[in-house]
Amino acid sequence: YDIPILFPMHETLIRSDAMSPSYTERLNVLLKVQKNVFQKIIVTSVGALLQDVPSPELIAENSFALSKGARLDINKLLETLSEKKFTRSAMVEMPGEFAIRGGIVDIYPFSLKYPLRMELAGDI
Repeated sequence: YDIPILFPMHETLIRSDAMSPSYTERLNVLLKVQKNVFQKIIVTSVGALLQDVPSPELIAENSFALSKGARLDINKLLETLSEKKFTRSAMVEMPGEFAIRGGIVDIYPFSLKYPLRMELAGDI
């Protein structure tokens, strides 16, 4: 049987508060729907349905993918993160931040509850 997926209401009055856990959860549901990888049952409230959501085009325009084992141009990555409004910091603590220390790259996507860490090998 299908397990329902929750589409929550924003917790804050600021519609685009990316620091809110509900923002991350809402974005994850939208990404799953857009990629057609979602449960058949989505549970929500009237309030959540009445709140604005980004268009599929806006989500696609502000998304990018990295693949394990793929060759990565660090300068292109920096350019992409900057274009997507990520902020470089010494230590990643909030969504929308990234840090580069030697061959280690930390990125905190808006769509995840926790940051990602990449360890780069070879020429950096």
